[in-house]
Amino acid sequence: MPEQYQIAAYRHFETAELLAANGMRDDAAYHLGVSGENAIKYAMQEAGLEAFWDRCGIKKNNQPMRGHWGHLQAKVQQELGNINLFATGRRSVPLQNLVNSGPVQQFSGWGIDIRYADSGLVPISAMDHARWHSDAQEFLINFVL
Repeated sequence: MPEQYQIAAYRHFETAELLAANGMRDDAAYHLGVSGENAIKYAMQEAGLEAFWDRCGIKKNNQPMRGHWGHLQAKVQQELGNINLFATGRRSVPLQNLVNSGPVQQFSGWGIDIRYADSGLVPISAMDHARWHSDAQEFLINFVL
């Protein structure tokens, strides 16, 4: 069964909103980034990149779609060539727009390691949380809807 990245993107976004509403901004921020990651993965899947890697004989566990992306911005930039050369269909244009508009600005400063943050310290600022919330909404609109 293929991964349901679009469902995961929405689920993590909704979880982030619930956590933020209950004052758990650091945990919410983690889920916002994972929502963005899943939105991008869904667009890549829909644009045929996963099928392309399958045809190339790249094992599933070695494909860029697998595992968490430590830093979303860097991972997207790493896939610039594949997106430009092999992405097709209606999801290809938003992906190409993202990677060809210069360095990816969305989710600046976000990293998967925030999941290990001490919740008593709330290391995520309100400004970062608001920015990542907006980024996650943008990714859901551009890559999933």
